[in-house]
Amino acid sequence: MKGKDAARQTVIMIQVENEIGMLPSARDHHPETTKAFHQNVTQPQIQHQFGGCGV
Repeated sequence: MKGKDAARQTVIMIQVENEIGMLPSARDHHPETTKAFHQNVTQPQIQHQFGGCGV
C-alpha cells in the first residue's frame, strides 16, 4: 500500500465485531453444535464458568 499510495497516505480501517441482532439468530446451527446446544450443562462446566461465586 505504501508503495502505491505514499503521497496520499490512505488509511485502511477494519472494524471487527459480532453484530448481534443483524440475523434472526446469532447461534451456529450446524448439526454438531445443535446437538451440544440441547445437552445439559455439566457440573465441571458450571464450576469453570462461575468458579467460587456461590452458584
